[in-house]
Amino acid sequence: MELNVNEIISVELVSLQSPFYGKIYFRKECPNNWVSKVKGQVICEGEIIEFGCKNFNCERGGRCGCAAPTIHIFTNKPAGSSISVSSQYCYEGQWLEVSFNLVFVGNNQYNLYGTNPATGEYNYFGFVKFIPTQPPDCPNANNCSTPSSIIFPPLTTNYEIPIHYEDSPEFLRLNRCELNQYAAGFFTIADTMIADIIISDYCFNNQTQKWEFEIVPIKIKTIYGLCTRDDFVFISSIDEIPDDYLCPDQGRPSQFLIDLWAWYDVNWGVPRFLPRDLVVEEELIHFNQFVEIIRTIQIQDSIKKIWQSELDFNCPDFISVTQVENIIKDILIKIKIFLNRWILINTGNLETQAKERLRTFVEGWNNLVENEIILRNCR
Repeated sequence: MELNVNEIISVELVSLQSPFYGKIYFRKECPNNWVSKVKGQVICEGEIIEFGCKNFNCERGGRCGCAAPTIHIFTNKPAGSSISVSSQYCYEGQWLEVSFNLVFVGNNQYNLYGTNPATGEYNYFGFVKFIPTQPPDCPNANNCSTPSSIIFPPLTTNYEIPIHYEDSPEFLRLNRCELNQYAAGFFTIADTMIADIIISDYCFNNQTQKWEFEIVPIKIKTIYGLCTRDDFVFISSIDEIPDDYLCPDQGRPSQFLIDLWAWYDVNWGVPRFLPRDLVVEEELIHFNQFVEIIRTIQIQDSIKKIWQSELDFNCPDFISVTQVENIIKDILIKIKIFLNRWILINTGNLETQAKERLRTFVEGWNNLVENEIILRNCR
């Protein structure tokens, strides 16, 4: 957390992160006019220090003294180490959370001012100070001023993700067109989902005491296709539609238009003669939706968290490039699962958007049919 010298933030739980490797110095004073009926905790990376009247029975009343400040130094803490401070004040027989004003005063020090529930006044409570020290090196490791590089060929996730019926394992190996009996086309992430080689710089960061891997931009390979079925055929021209399917019949509208609008409006059935350009356009719409989705900050942050959580090595944990290659394969599988699940969960919204964009193409075919009926003189 970075604050300007005069900037104040009010919180009940103070939480700060060390900006570098070193010591974290905590000092809790005896606030004036508080009758010292205070207890609390300071926690740093799992290490818990309790201060104040931790054994005081607030409900029974009485006093609890504060003879001297509480001081604790957390040592050998890497950059990013978190320290949090919370406190409670005994007031009218119950423990109340103390609200803090946190003030950055320079030189890596944050002063704490706690509010007295009895008076509402803020009093000086203590401070947290970060003190840099020399971090240990990692043997045979490049520092981050001169990183090394790993080069991976295109990786195959080798894992089939069901597009529908996520909880039914029997659908894992089905042809994508078999997942929906009315599907005329499909769009999905390719099994070999990465189109290009991956190059990642890596190094050991002395300050964080972690290996760092560059989060490289990856090109996700997608595929779309058409489904071949016995109950319909794809057409490229209106000339391919026979009269008995295109022309109205004794006051009944064109069966082609009835089926086309039913397919468009309620996704029910497929016209016996289905325009190929409509299906291709629908899948391209889904592709563009996918591009929009993966470019959002929400999705980018989620992918970044997957990458960072998996490539988490302390100095002795990193053994070889092969080890990282296997982990990156696992990361790609998790990213693929994440993206497919997101698409699955949001299928309804995506279909709605696709229909809105596809309507103009359906209306175009509707107009073609009406003109063709006149040309064929089969009204």
